[in-house]
Amino acid sequence: MRNIKYYRLDDRSSSRDKANYPSPSFSKDQRVSKRNVTKFQDNYFLIEESQFLNCPAFMNGNKEEIETYVNYGRMKLHSEKLLDLPMDCKSVKDRLIGDLPPFQPLKNPIAFVRNIYGMYELQEVFMSMTWHPDHFFCYAIDSKSSEKLRRSMMTLAGCFDNVYVLETGYDFDRAGHKQDKAHFDCLNVLLEKNWSHAITLQNFDMIIKTPEQLSDLSELLNSTSVMGTDYGFPDRYDSSADWTPAGMKLFKDEKNVPEEILHRKLEIRKSLNQVILSKVFVKSLFENLNMERVIERFDDQSVIEPSCSIILSFQTFRFVVDKFFVQPLTREIQLVPSKTLEIIGRLR
Repeated sequence: MRNIKYYRLDDRSSSRDKANYPSPSFSKDQRVSKRNVTKFQDNYFLIEESQFLNCPAFMNGNKEEIETYVNYGRMKLHSEKLLDLPMDCKSVKDRLIGDLPPFQPLKNPIAFVRNIYGMYELQEVFMSMTWHPDHFFCYAIDSKSSEKLRRSMMTLAGCFDNVYVLETGYDFDRAGHKQDKAHFDCLNVLLEKNWSHAITLQNFDMIIKTPEQLSDLSELLNSTSVMGTDYGFPDRYDSSADWTPAGMKLFKDEKNVPEEILHRKLEIRKSLNQVILSKVFVKSLFENLNMERVIERFDDQSVIEPSCSIILSFQTFRFVVDKFFVQPLTREIQLVPSKTLEIIGRLR
C-alpha cells in the first residue's frame, strides 16, 4: 500500500528501554495500587457533576447508590461544558498515567486502531483505560472533525512514542464508508511494530479489560483472529459484481493459486466493524492481497435502487459497508506455516 503520513513523537526520542518504563511523577511510597477514581473524574467533570459517583458502592452492588446515580447523577460529556484541559505533555501524561503503578513488560502487546470524529476528552479517557508503554495506539480522524480535535490529537501523539495519528482525514459517514480504509491505513503504519493482535475500534467503543488481561488473551489466541459472522445482506454490497478472486484481482501473484480457486465465488458474510486481528493474519493480507482494490470494492458508494436499506436525502446508499470487509477474507483465506496463501474450502 502507499506511504501513509502520520504524527508521532520525534524519532530522535522514540527508543524505549524495556528495563526503564516511564513511571508516574510520584515517589515510590506515594504510588497507589490502582487508579484513583476521584482524581480521574476531576480531570473532566466539575464536582457537582460527579457528586453521585460512588464506585466502591457500585462494585459492592449497592442498588440504592446505583439507582441514585442513574436517576440523578449520571455524568455526561457535553461539548459546551467541557473543561479547558491543559495540553502540555506533562499535564497530558499526568491525566493518562499520573497515578498508575509501575508498568511491567507485556508478553503480547496490543495495537489499538481507532477511527474518531469527536470529543478529544473521551479519547483521552479511553486511552488511559488501556494504557501501557508496550501497546500501540493509532488514530484516524474524520475530515469533518473540528480543528480542536485534530490539534489535540496531534499534541497527544507528540507526547508518547507509541501513539500515532494519521495525517489524512477520512470522510466517515453513517453508512460506514471509509472505516475499513482508515483502519487498514493505521495497521499499515503499525505493521513493523511489536504487537501480537490488533483491535479495530470506533469513536465511542470502550474496552473493559485491563492491558494485562488483553495481553493474556492475545497469548491464548495465538495466531487466531476473533470476529462475528452473519448473513451478508445483498443490498449492502454490489451482489451483481464479480466476486471471484480473479474478478476482484484479489491476489498480487496469481501464478501459484489454482484455477479452481481463482474462479470460485467468494461467500460474503457480515460481521461487526470491531474485530480482533492477529498480526500473522494482517501481515498475510498486506503481503499477498491487493488491499487497496479490495477495500474499494467493499467501500462502494454507488446509488442503488430503493430497497430496505437506509434512505438518505431521497437516495438509497449501501449501508453499514464497514461490517463486510474483514470477515469474508478471514473466512476464506488463511496463512499456513509454509507462508503460502491457501483458500479454505468454503468458497462457493
